[in-house]
Amino acid sequence: MGKDEKRLRKAYAWLSDRQLLAALGYYRAYPKEIDELIEANGADEGTVLERLPFARRSPR
Repeated sequence: MGKDEKRLRKAYAWLSDRQLLAALGYYRAYPKEIDELIEANGADEGTVLERLPFARRSPR
């Protein structure tokens, strides 16, 4: 989401302003660490669901 604060607030609506600012501050302090963790977690939905089967969406 880059630096688009409006998109970040919408994507993480459950976070308070303080929580979001803290997360952004942590990222600014440790960008390499966070980027490595994001990459290690994988963005592939199949991989995530394999590791976290309870994260499946309920049928509507």
